[in-house]
Amino acid sequence: MLPRWAPLATNVVLLFSLGALLALAVLLLRQNPPEIVPVLPQSSDAASMVDRAPEARLLGADVSGGVVPPAVQVLGVVSGERQSAAVLAVEGRPSQAYRLGEELVNGWLLSEVLPDEVVIERSGKVARMRIAERPSIEGLVLVEPASR
Repeated sequence: MLPRWAPLATNVVLLFSLGALLALAVLLLRQNPPEIVPVLPQSSDAASMVDRAPEARLLGADVSGGVVPPAVQVLGVVSGERQSAAVLAVEGRPSQAYRLGEELVNGWLLSEVLPDEVVIERSGKVARMRIAERPSIEGLVLVEPASR
């Protein structure tokens, strides 16, 4: 026959074990927090569900017509008679050179490169993106280096 305190001892050991397990779980989660990755469908329609009109307007795009162009920052253009290209940062990705007719994202194509802007289009919808303005150097003073 078991002593009277045996069930109490069993409960105490069980509680200490659960406490130790909980402490270990907290310690592991604090060292390696789980990465939360949003999951979106891989279709091109999933990207068009996000309203990017405010960002597009800030970048100077015409958002009339219901199809919102991607967020594009024009960093530079090479406009020529035979071939033209533009250096663009699309949807926050690192900048990349695109040639005429090349797809930027979700069916948007680079359709025209002008000296101060690019034109992209998708399914007959057109958006114009102006080149990023360079800061003015007016008012800067050239200073000679100090001699020793």
